[in-house]
Amino acid sequence: MKKIIISLSIITIMSTILFVVQASAAGKSGLAGKSQTGHLYLNEKNPSDWSILSGGAWGKMTYKIDGYVFNGHKLNPSEKYTLINYARVGTEWPASIKCLETVMSNENGDVHMMGDWNITEFGHDTTPGTENQTGYKFWLVPSSDVNCITGKLPSWNPSEYLFEEVPIYFD
Repeated sequence: MKKIIISLSIITIMSTILFVVQASAAGKSGLAGKSQTGHLYLNEKNPSDWSILSGGAWGKMTYKIDGYVFNGHKLNPSEKYTLINYARVGTEWPASIKCLETVMSNENGDVHMMGDWNITEFGHDTTPGTENQTGYKFWLVPSSDVNCITGKLPSWNPSEYLFEEVPIYFD
């Protein structure tokens, strides 16, 4: 009887931990109250309707006006990825981009990036037809799709990208 109670207790604790970990992967983007620290979730999306793919690749950026930390998960293992600021003015194509950092994903498909920035120096996206979601957009893309020298995204393979949930704003 004692073994059954201990086993059930362990199962309950493990289930609770699993639920908390899964819930945290789908957090809320944006600034936290009056804090100047925010969180931006990037997700793999279905290019046909831009819905977030359940169980797909994802990442979380914690940011302030002067720096960021980004962690991505469920990416293709051993592939180079570049974190970019995407800024499209009107219907410009290809859009202007600025590369923040390029890293190789590990054998588990995870990446870790961090750096300093002045976010107000990045391009501000004004793409029409995006439900008034103008702001600072950040994507994670395979490095082979981006040209950091020219500041362009000449290739378009959206099924391989992580897109922001909502653009970043600072008041």
